[in-house]
Amino acid sequence: MNPTLVISLLLGYFAVLMGVSLLQKADGAGNEAFFRGNRRSPWFVVSIGMIGASLSGVTFSGATYAIGVSGRNVCISNCVVRNCVNSGPSSTAPVCLVGEGCLVTHCVITNNSNGPSYMDYSDWRGAGGLYINNGVVADSLIAGNKMTAAYGDATNDRNRQAGGVALGGGAKMVNCTVVNNYSNAKKTPVGGVKAGSGEIVNSLISRNTVGEYGDTSCANVMPSDESLFVSCVVTDDTDVFENYAQGLDGPSSDARVFDAGQDRADAPAKDLAGADRIQGAAIDIGCYERDPSKFTASIACE
Repeated sequence: MNPTLVISLLLGYFAVLMGVSLLQKADGAGNEAFFRGNRRSPWFVVSIGMIGASLSGVTFSGATYAIGVSGRNVCISNCVVRNCVNSGPSSTAPVCLVGEGCLVTHCVITNNSNGPSYMDYSDWRGAGGLYINNGVVADSLIAGNKMTAAYGDATNDRNRQAGGVALGGGAKMVNCTVVNNYSNAKKTPVGGVKAGSGEIVNSLISRNTVGEYGDTSCANVMPSDESLFVSCVVTDDTDVFENYAQGLDGPSSDARVFDAGQDRADAPAKDLAGADRIQGAAIDIGCYERDPSKFTASIACE
């Protein structure tokens, strides 16, 4: 490459950086604004900053958009995304990753809402919690999210927005728990997980619901997606949870979830809480692993 061109590009790059910093200074931004971003996280800023990078240990709360990434090999780990609301003219999920090799792992995505004023059905990246294309989501809890579109084209077959998770482009979900999500998209809403391709492994999908536009058979998953599920539990039975009434989403001693998963090379080594996987005879279903030594026995005395 021409040395003059290389030097010119470098000088131009640093000139842009200096220009942005001067503009921010002119707006009265100080040291706190530099590090905290005035406590705002617009999706396009996070998108640009995350291309080819990783994000770990960050909590997004109450943002319009939380994380939006278009790029390869981006890793989002140990993050919490909660109470984020998308009410603009877009169907993008609060957490949206599009790109080969992207990974969402050990994250908690809860109580977010995606209810744009008008949904763009030219793509279907809509979800109340997470949309990931051609990547992997593992060891994560996706709970209490909502897809509540007010308007849209009810005749468009691409409108299959999920309340919890939408997987596109052959994405994979491994050892996740998807519970209590809701969708009321205009056509074929899915409360829990919408895929169409890819693979869902060792995951617990439970007690998700759909609204007036939905069919109860699609509350947790699309029936047409069932061939994509490997060693998963899809049920509305609360007995599979450690203590559903108290919000404990770990597995119970129920044989459907405890030691019921498939041991695979792509299974995570740690659960969402950081405990070692395979505490018993095999890996458990869902984002948490249950310690068999903590089982309690019920003994009846006469």
